[in-house]
Amino acid sequence: NADGWKADGDGLTPNGQDVYFTNAGAGEVVVSGVVTPANVNITGGEYTFTAADADSGIKLGTDGVMSISAGVVVNMAMDNAELGGSTVLGGKLVLQSDDALGNTELKFNGGTLVYDTVTDAQDNKTHISTDLSDQASLADDYTGPVKIEVTDAENSVTWGTDAATSDDNSGVLAALNSGIEKTGEGALTLQLAHPNAADGVAEYAGAIDVQEGTLTINSVKKHASNNGVKYSGAVSVAGGTELHLDADIQGNLNVIDLAGAISGEGKVSFGNTGRNYRISGDNSGFAGTLQLGANVGTTSFADSASAGGVDTELELNGANFTVEGAGDKTIVSKLIVTDEKTSTLTRGNNTFFTGSVTGSGTFRVAGGIRAGMRGDLSAFDGTIQVDIGTAIMELGGEGVANAGGDIIATLASNGTYKTIYTDEVVLAGAVTDAAKLQQSGTG
Repeated sequence: NADGWKADGDGLTPNGQDVYFTNAGAGEVVVSGVVTPANVNITGGEYTFTAADADSGIKLGTDGVMSISAGVVVNMAMDNAELGGSTVLGGKLVLQSDDALGNTELKFNGGTLVYDTVTDAQDNKTHISTDLSDQASLADDYTGPVKIEVTDAENSVTWGTDAATSDDNSGVLAALNSGIEKTGEGALTLQLAHPNAADGVAEYAGAIDVQEGTLTINSVKKHASNNGVKYSGAVSVAGGTELHLDADIQGNLNVIDLAGAISGEGKVSFGNTGRNYRISGDNSGFAGTLQLGANVGTTSFADSASAGGVDTELELNGANFTVEGAGDKTIVSKLIVTDEKTSTLTRGNNTFFTGSVTGSGTFRVAGGIRAGMRGDLSAFDGTIQVDIGTAIMELGGEGVANAGGDIIATLASNGTYKTIYTDEVVLAGAVTDAAKLQQSGTG
């Protein structure tokens, strides 16, 4: 009520009893002193909890629960250092104070945890970014995703969990096992430290759903064994969003494997610090961007479909990459060869690219294989570099018409370049070093 929720013994404080907020008095609740209910049940409406002074707060009873039902919005704009007990989140809980949840156990039950940004009268912003991973888990019988919103594009929140000290339903492990749903324009990082032991491949089957902003998942491996991390849940990235996978690992044989099928129109990017990445899902329906970073190892595609479909942009940002499996491989996604970077098709099978190629970087073929670019090359003003004299780079292919205008790329190094078109093509770029040129086809 207008007098607030007081702890001064004037009859307004149900000490040790259950307190219900049922929408009858929705609005601001001013807490004065330390109120001590047994449990708090918020079953309807939108409430904003504020403190009368720095010494005010909510303190649950032993084993007490603050329950926020589905459809409810709670703006917690006060510190509750001694909240205790557990908070079961079925609705939306908006954090507007760094210590809003104090020492409570946060149990996700279908609701959304919101990291807000508070603006004072002088337009100074305070980004709420408290790491609650040590306090977070799934409610009993709840198997849905962990839902986290970071409202402001300037805010960045990091959750960190040591897998050696956590169970599968707590912290970052809960998000990766049961699923993570990221909303809000800000950035969220889930950082997972793996134990310093030879524990095999750690697999996480939760779906990854990035609806707004950026989500980074960073795996930290502390040993040099033949281990890795596998994300096998479905991946969805909405247009304008980004999922970034990174790793800080030791050992050449450790692999970060994105095995879930990717959908949406956003970006999935891979970092520069990990050693080996693998992309093994069927991504033929993905209409966004796959960006391969300049990692010290290799990014492997399990097959052609893992590299995307005709609407996928495959951005080579200084990456070493290959396609696994026997036989010739055809990648149909559109290639972007990042400016001032050298990306390398490292080894393995004969690989052919049928999508358009753009950018100003260097596309390098390192192995003694056949490779081919059969799409539109007219907008690619970078360099194609074939290192080994026995390697062949085909421009065009059997029965392929020139898809664009002049080819302006530089053809460099020691390999053989074959032009195979059914019509005329003009090579307007330089042929340099010991590169060999052959005209084939009927054009």
